[in-house]
Amino acid sequence: MVIRMHHSNLRRQQGAVAVIVAIVMVAMIGMAGLALDLGKLYVAKAELQNAADACALAAAQALTGSDGKQLQISEAAGIATASRHRVLFQSHAVSTRADASLDFAASLSGPWYHSSDLAVGNATTLSMRYARCALVEENIPTWLIQVLNLI
Repeated sequence: MVIRMHHSNLRRQQGAVAVIVAIVMVAMIGMAGLALDLGKLYVAKAELQNAADACALAAAQALTGSDGKQLQISEAAGIATASRHRVLFQSHAVSTRADASLDFAASLSGPWYHSSDLAVGNATTLSMRYARCALVEENIPTWLIQVLNLI
């Protein structure tokens, strides 16, 4: 048994493949763009985490308990270390703010203080042993999301 298609049926189906390919291509480009944007954000997060870890380690190392100005010294060491790091595929310097990026505590459970919260000669200042650093990078440029915002 031989099935023959009429010439008129073939003409109706000629454009169907082009429409399906166009829809699939748009979806694939969208997924690729989303993967690139999410990858960029993941790399930026990892770079900021590395900078914050280095900042906290440098600040904690400077907490010796021997100087009344140890919080200011520790903050300067932490911020100097963090500012040496770069973010966004090593293209931008990490932004730090004095008295906002670093906190100090005598115990790991807190309470946490900024260096300006405590007086230089305060006994609590000398008991500080822990440092934490919080770095924020705002307005990270994306590729696909910028295109979608223009549409």
